[in-house]
Amino acid sequence: MSQFLSFFYNISIGEICHSNDTRTVNQIIEYSEEDLESDHSFIQWILPSPRKSQYNLTIPSISYDEIKSIRDDKRVIFYIDLFVNKILTYWGLNPWNINKIYLLSGHNGLRFSRLIESVILFQRVEFIPIIFHLINRICNSNLLHISYGIYKNQHLPLWKIRYLESLKIVNNDISE
Repeated sequence: MSQFLSFFYNISIGEICHSNDTRTVNQIIEYSEEDLESDHSFIQWILPSPRKSQYNLTIPSISYDEIKSIRDDKRVIFYIDLFVNKILTYWGLNPWNINKIYLLSGHNGLRFSRLIESVILFQRVEFIPIIFHLINRICNSNLLHISYGIYKNQHLPLWKIRYLESLKIVNNDISE
């Protein structure tokens, strides 16, 4: 069983990575808003990515074979869906709460990028239109400073770029 699948079967991070970290998926799912804000390494476990984290170098990236395994594992998908709902509510995105949108500044903006990627890579189709709508709503609201980059000669918000890159990975995966 892969490291990420083991985590979703409630094996502690420490057991997986041979460290003193006792957190499990169940503990992270139960995080308070304070825990969500103060713990800077849980997101890489609950929403694994093929991109190596530049901030938590000890956390492995996920392989494309693992992504496929996760898509087929109902238990893992249950936890991912539960967490996505929890974090979208915390950030004030579902339901929309203009008083909480500021939370997407800084490190939570990076976390939102990871959520975008995970929702698409794990083919969580019920969230994809919600995420697309939220990206557009946030980018058009002028509530936050949004970072931009270049994608196929277009100047786009980085969240849209992450969305498009992830769709490309999934489309390549499906066509092969």
